[in-house]
Amino acid sequence: TYSWKKASYQDLPDHENFHQLLQAPVEDAQDILQNRFPMPQYVVTEHMGSQARFLLSK
Repeated sequence: TYSWKKASYQDLPDHENFHQLLQAPVEDAQDILQNRFPMPQYVVTEHMGSQARFLLSK
């Protein structure tokens, strides 16, 4: 999925479903974050990306 995202397939009109697949978890996470206290840290990362250490640190 990352290579497709990096190639911006989600921005092409023919791939609207792919855009929706990528956007749905982001919207779900934002809804969850609004109701949590204290607000957890939201991290966007790719598999083995530099931010993945936040997910693997525990």
